[in-house]
Amino acid sequence: MSTIDSKFSGVERLESSLPTRPIRFPHIRGGVLTNLRISGGAIYQDGSIQLDGSTGIDQVARIRFDGSKGTPTVADFSIETRTVVGPGGQPRPLSRPEEQSLLNTLQSELKSPHPSINQEVIRQFAGKLAQALGQPAPSTVFNGVRFGQVERAADGGLTAQLGVGVDLTGTLHVDGAGKITYAQHMVAMHPGMATPLSTSDRTSLELNLEKYIQSQDGHVNRMWNELLTDLKNQI
Repeated sequence: MSTIDSKFSGVERLESSLPTRPIRFPHIRGGVLTNLRISGGAIYQDGSIQLDGSTGIDQVARIRFDGSKGTPTVADFSIETRTVVGPGGQPRPLSRPEEQSLLNTLQSELKSPHPSINQEVIRQFAGKLAQALGQPAPSTVFNGVRFGQVERAADGGLTAQLGVGVDLTGTLHVDGAGKITYAQHMVAMHPGMATPLSTSDRTSLELNLEKYIQSQDGHVNRMWNELLTDLKNQI
């Protein structure tokens, strides 16, 4: 049993079983994560999260967030590697560049999820990484919204309509300078006062809009792509 197996052997898994799927780390050249393939994962009762995978033909890896310490820090993420038939290795902390590259890749996975992968494990691990690196995790404001009509606004920007639940609608507006505001209201009522999106809400919108655009296989109003570009350019 490896060091990590021993440490967490008595902690109940809440989420597990990720099918094998390659996740690449193009930003880490020559590093241990370059050829990482995720093959499993789990969320534990104490808040710890684990990703299992391989880094080569006979090399396996386990990446771990230790959730027992409270607020995540960059020191709470570790990786253990070993050969398939060998003894467990000694866990070492992930470097900050490795953590940032891992976060970038997990966020890409969330934008274009594989239907057989447990996205909750990926989402929570990415959220802990983002928090540790000082980056707000995505909110859930735009999860499940329906992207409707988008048109050119009088100020040269864009106005877009979103379906939110059964009787709610949302109105997005991007002005000519690229500033994005949002208002949500009952279907039968006029939009209320629009307010700027928080960083977490912008990230949520970006993730869900990119997922929607990709699902349309190229048959999407080009203004949605324009809006996505505006989102990515937000500071």
